[in-house]
Amino acid sequence: MQMRILAAVGVLVSAGVHLYLWFDVFRDAHVVGPAFLLNVAGGLVIAVLLVRWRHWVPLVLAVGFGVSTL
Repeated sequence: MQMRILAAVGVLVSAGVHLYLWFDVFRDAHVVGPAFLLNVAGGLVIAVLLVRWRHWVPLVLAVGFGVSTL
């Protein structure tokens, strides 16, 4: 369970950085701005799933989230 919480924290940090960048820089960007908000929403959902649902799917989603964010 500790690894899932650590992964959820990592996903939340990434989502928080994207939210900060959206407010600071990318709010008015046409394509990139909404993509940053989508990243934030996806990160929040994945973090909740990691903590609440003990299944392999949230783990795969977290890895995919990290790869797609890079």
